[in-house]
Amino acid sequence: MAGIFSNGIPQNTIDRMSDLKPKGWDKEDEYLENAAKQQKREDSLQPKPKFELIEGTNEGEYTCAHCKYQFRYNVREMKPRNCPYCGKENIHIY
Repeated sequence: MAGIFSNGIPQNTIDRMSDLKPKGWDKEDEYLENAAKQQKREDSLQPKPKFELIEGTNEGEYTCAHCKYQFRYNVREMKPRNCPYCGKENIHIY
């Protein structure tokens, strides 16, 4: 039984059901849906900083999201606020 899910509904019926839009769906709704998808893609492509706490100290090893420079970050004093290499404020450790 190729193309049939365990609930007994054929695959092509499910594909057609996913294409259905609610009543009143128009071009503006289509635009907003595409804009939300684009924003989601852009958010996933942004670089993420890396932080690893050094045990026994108040410091952690931080990797800058912009330039990938690694430096020590003091968690108690929250210093340095900016990356020592590129100067971008990207310390968001809570």
